[in-house]
Amino acid sequence: MKKTLALCTPIPEKQMEYIKEQCDITICGELKHGKGNVTEEMTKEECLEILERCSEGVLSLLGDDNYPYGVPMNYFYENGKLYFHCAKTGHKIDAIKKHDKVSFCVIDKHEVLPEIYATRFTSVIAFGRARLMDDPKEMYEVVQRLALKFCPGDEDGVRKETDREFSALAMIEVTIEHMTGKKAKNILEGYGL
Repeated sequence: MKKTLALCTPIPEKQMEYIKEQCDITICGELKHGKGNVTEEMTKEECLEILERCSEGVLSLLGDDNYPYGVPMNYFYENGKLYFHCAKTGHKIDAIKKHDKVSFCVIDKHEVLPEIYATRFTSVIAFGRARLMDDPKEMYEVVQRLALKFCPGDEDGVRKETDREFSALAMIEVTIEHMTGKKAKNILEGYGL
């Protein structure tokens, strides 16, 4: 027995063919976002859960000649702050010294549904101010926590590696001022399709 589904249009032809195979349909209006996806805001709690669980994203800064500069980075989140490590010199460092406002985007889930021309995703963008950490004791403690996120339970190895590389290391701390999170669900979710 086919499921009964009320749909909004327009829906791409290939997606409509797939839906018709699976359901008895009723067209009931026009879909605002088109293409079969509905996007909704995520709660602050959902955003924080993603920042705590994930480990990589794209840090965006204002670069040379005011061009946006986005760079993939490993990170960890703790108490309203994002932490990154990098070399002591380079484009990121120069950009932060000129302009401390940044954003950081984490894509948590991304699933392409080619048979119906749609995607499912969740993502968070955090906006805040970056600072180059300058207290060696604070930097050492933070880089240890960052490394343990990637090498849990290897305290001795992390300590040895940190001691070996610490003199070449810079740490960036971003204090989050606000964030947004979006999730897109295909319109067929909830119908078992």
